[in-house]
Amino acid sequence: MKRLFPIIVILITISLLGIIYIQTSWIKNAALIKKEEMRQKLVEATDAIRNQLVHSSGSGLTVLSAHHDEDSSPWQMLANRFNSQIPVSEKFTADEISAVIHQVFEQKGLHTPYEFAVISNLGMFPSYLIRSPHILQTIQDTLNNIQCLIQLSDAPGFLPTGETLVITVPVTQVSIVRSMGWMIAGAVLFTFIIIAAFALTVYALLRQKKISEIKSDLINNISHELKTPLTNINLAMATICNEKVLADPEKIKPIANVILEESRRMEQHIESVLESSALDRHELKLNLQPHDAHALIQKTLNGFALQFQSRKAEVHTYLQATRTTILADENHFIHMLSNLIDNALKYSKEIPVITIQTRNTSKNQIIISVSDKGVGMNKQTQRHIFEKFYRAHSGNIHNVKGFGLGLSYVKSIVDAHGWKIKVESAPGKGSRFDILCSLHTQE
Repeated sequence: MKRLFPIIVILITISLLGIIYIQTSWIKNAALIKKEEMRQKLVEATDAIRNQLVHSSGSGLTVLSAHHDEDSSPWQMLANRFNSQIPVSEKFTADEISAVIHQVFEQKGLHTPYEFAVISNLGMFPSYLIRSPHILQTIQDTLNNIQCLIQLSDAPGFLPTGETLVITVPVTQVSIVRSMGWMIAGAVLFTFIIIAAFALTVYALLRQKKISEIKSDLINNISHELKTPLTNINLAMATICNEKVLADPEKIKPIANVILEESRRMEQHIESVLESSALDRHELKLNLQPHDAHALIQKTLNGFALQFQSRKAEVHTYLQATRTTILADENHFIHMLSNLIDNALKYSKEIPVITIQTRNTSKNQIIISVSDKGVGMNKQTQRHIFEKFYRAHSGNIHNVKGFGLGLSYVKSIVDAHGWKIKVESAPGKGSRFDILCSLHTQE
């Protein structure tokens, strides 16, 4: 997995960059095609505009056919020829020319702003006979505008009018992109979907890698934790089988106590794993009953009497709460509190100093605090301590034995009761866990 993971990430990254490059190239090519399509539509529109302006009689914009088919009468053909020789600047106003351009543009599907001018070519220098307000600026800006020149003259044999219609249409990257809005939006959307899928894939791979490491670590820890009591039990059994020991019943009793203690130790390890499995399957069922929190705390402390004595621990209790009735599962509450006290013992370097404190709050709660003066935790460790199988360590060597299930179990029991838990800690200064329990009120 360690070798395969970087290869997968590199391949997916290359593929993603390739897709983005292809999408970008496709959009650029589509923009060029769109620009050429606009040019083509503009050329078609200019022919229609010329026919309307040249062959119309003006004012009323009565368009006469420019095509002299067999059904056209001689008078009709003569009228068309006559209208075509009248200068456009004399037949139309600026508003009328703009109306003709707008009408043709709509027919051709050109929904774009435009500027226009009718220029006379008869003099030495061209002069503007009719023009729209911003035509001069758009003519000069050839980079962002397409120009179309339309000669307003009729067939050979008649004097040319000497007029040219200039139409400018803005063709900027913004206008092109706007006209391709749905295409670009779709491309961007699907690219983001691919990126999101890539991110999720990497996240899943990282999580799988982490789970694999946790699994290996857990198997090693379980093997070690179960092997130790089994070894002690085997040694005790071998000792009991000795003839000299069998001959003296007084020597059997301490050895039997060792076997009993190590069996209980194994049972606790197995119970921890089974409880964790039950929590995963959401099979935890609480037997909620009203209990005195102080009584449960004292019962838990009594179970640690021998451990406190062997470690010469200093245990201080400040049970200051006056309202102490809570709705809780006795067994799980004691086990939860035992995990916190056990951690306080484990993570104290020398003589453990443990403080158990209770107090009431104005929010109908009782806060149960378990604090120590042990090694403490940094901020990064505090963010993960309630995760299953997580264990704080130095380098690759864990300082304390265990499965990393204790605080995960504590958090699960707290959540199952609908309570809250907070932690305050600093390296070298110890840790404090506060459990905020709701008080039980008699109805």
